[in-house]
Amino acid sequence: MGSINAQKDRMHFMIVKGAALGKARFLEGRRRRLSAACDTMNSIGFLEELSLWASSKALESSGHLKKEATASKW
Repeated sequence: MGSINAQKDRMHFMIVKGAALGKARFLEGRRRRLSAACDTMNSIGFLEELSLWASSKALESSGHLKKEATASKW
């Protein structure tokens, strides 16, 4: 009778261990996906900032060209 209980305990342990390992793998996969998503969002944010900076520099350059053109008319 003791061996039946030991087998049940062993099976229960293996099931719990498998569930715990499965949950750990699931959480690690989720962490990696979230990390990749954050990296992507940071990259997009950086590119947006770079684009805004380039646009502002282009507008400044355009403004200087207009001032020079106006000054050269006089």
